[in-house]
Amino acid sequence: MSRVAVTGMSTINPLGDDLDGFFEGLVAGQSGVREWQTIDISGLECRVGGDLGDYDLGAALTRLGDGMERDDFRALRRLFRATTFSTRMAILCALGAYRRAGLEAATPDPYRVSVPVGGHNFNSRYVTDNNDRYRDDPDFIDPLMGVHGLDPNAASCVAEVIGARGPTLTLGGACASGNLALREGYRSIVMGEVDVAVVCAGPFDMTEVDLHASVILNAVVVDPELQAPPEQA
Repeated sequence: MSRVAVTGMSTINPLGDDLDGFFEGLVAGQSGVREWQTIDISGLECRVGGDLGDYDLGAALTRLGDGMERDDFRALRRLFRATTFSTRMAILCALGAYRRAGLEAATPDPYRVSVPVGGHNFNSRYVTDNNDRYRDDPDFIDPLMGVHGLDPNAASCVAEVIGARGPTLTLGGACASGNLALREGYRSIVMGEVDVAVVCAGPFDMTEVDLHASVILNAVVVDPELQAPPEQA
């Protein structure tokens, strides 16, 4: 059986976007939960969550572009501008982990690199916004809605950025999606299908409707006394 090792990691989460800071926050028992700033919570019982909507994607892209060939960075920036918030986050994390693993220099066979992406409903806000535009004027929806609104586009964009040509797919299983993606990456290496699996994910770019639906299911915190200090929710 092939030995499988994690050789590079990257993260963007409410505690930070660097591994050392993230680890220190975890060890210190810090919470990334806060009152939502980028969702209208005026009519919601749940007012807290892991809000990343104000994350500075442009600055993160610039940092990641340091050291890249000019033409490569231009191509990355063009793709970045054209796609959705969630896909951009997936690209940043995947490319960061790929670099930390030393794979840019190692240049593995692209047909032996897979991209399993965990999650689904990534682009809920993007789809909702375009539905609203359609009701106002159908001609004003995003011309690429039929591509960028689909979950598999996140995986294809990541594969394009790192040059992967192996199995590229999304795996959705609600809160278990990340585990499913790790399982797929591990199994594809063990079975000898690939040498490298770039396991990644994009955040669920949720709307007020998504949050309210979770309230109805009792899947999120609704007790006011638990939300007064958000970090205790």
